[in-house]
Amino acid sequence: MGGEADPGTGRVPARLRIRRGRRPRRAGVRAGSGALHAPRGRPRGADRDRVRRCRGAPAGGADVGARTHRARPPAERDGRRPGEPAAAAGGGRGAVPAAPARRPPRRREAQPVTPGPAGRGGARVAAVVVTYNRRDLLTEALTALRAQTRVPDRVVVIDNASSDGTAEAVAGRFPEADLLTLPRNVGGAGGFGAGIARALDGGADLLWLLDDDTVPEPGALEALLAARERATTADEGPPTLAASRVVWTDGRDHPMNTPRPKPRATAAETRVARAAGCVPIRSASFVSVLVDAAAVRERGLPVADYFLWNDDFEFTTRLLRGRRGVLCPDSVAVHKTREFGGTDADPGDRFFYEVRNKIWLFTGSPGLAPGERVLYAGSTLRRWARTFAASSDRAVLFRAMARGVGKGISGRPRPTAALLREVGVEVPRL
Repeated sequence: MGGEADPGTGRVPARLRIRRGRRPRRAGVRAGSGALHAPRGRPRGADRDRVRRCRGAPAGGADVGARTHRARPPAERDGRRPGEPAAAAGGGRGAVPAAPARRPPRRREAQPVTPGPAGRGGARVAAVVVTYNRRDLLTEALTALRAQTRVPDRVVVIDNASSDGTAEAVAGRFPEADLLTLPRNVGGAGGFGAGIARALDGGADLLWLLDDDTVPEPGALEALLAARERATTADEGPPTLAASRVVWTDGRDHPMNTPRPKPRATAAETRVARAAGCVPIRSASFVSVLVDAAAVRERGLPVADYFLWNDDFEFTTRLLRGRRGVLCPDSVAVHKTREFGGTDADPGDRFFYEVRNKIWLFTGSPGLAPGERVLYAGSTLRRWARTFAASSDRAVLFRAMARGVGKGISGRPRPTAALLREVGVEVPRL
């Protein structure tokens, strides 16, 4: 009867409202004034609007000339500004709503997620394991990965040209693993460089790095992910790195893989780490460490030319400079070295790599600030003194040390991408 109701308010617009049983009277315009007027009697036009406002009607309703019969442009009738597209109009500018319009609840479409293990969504975790002629230890490590309460989304195995049947064992017993056998041994440094490059190329969000003699306990990865989540802050996000507690076969903390708490950690950094049940650290080893792939894309792969020793120290200090890393005691991994002290006990000829790489690190790596170089250099000299004191053949150590000093001073490491290209590994654009 009184016109069509406004779909946004449920009310009939004033310009279409007709009193039942009466014909609308034409309103005129008083000459020279522009004001609306009507025959005497009941208030009309602007006067009626003033009466409505006095009685509690919302202001602004009759100011649009509801009783005039001039033709108005479509934009004005729809409540739009001139030139405003129809789709942008609200519920009609100048309409007289009885109450704020209640919009129907908006339905959110389900957001697609990348499914994780057993259908879970979240970050894609790629485990990277590097091996060389240790088939039985590797088999034990891969079995432990398969038994995780949170299984990695992908397992990348880099075989450094093993000759003990490693490739056949992996292909036969662990067909889910992504196995890459290199034509020659490029050491742990080159192997992790190749494995990380392969994982990044596959779209990994997090990298879980493990030596082939590392046996993580069933909840190790789940604990690392939980610690990373607890240590996330609104300002800095999650920590760049989370490392497991590493023990030897008898349960003692392994001296080779137990980092010191971060020197000069800020009070805020320590507080956040402790609240997460963790300890702030400045470096970690390639024995169960979870690394943010975005940080690797920004700061680069391990230096492949290190071959072995200190490649993990250089890599993690570079990733963590100006950023946060945590040691997570709830995540435990067993490092099955032959001796409790590991290779530091009596390294023999391999001491060459320790000396050369430390010189490269202290003189060329961006991982350490100048003050940190002094701090860690002093710690290195003390450890070398202990190594010589415990050695059964110091002459071998002296020769290895002399070669290491010469190579460390006279040369620089080759670019990682070039070295990996020699073994058929293309480094993706980071």
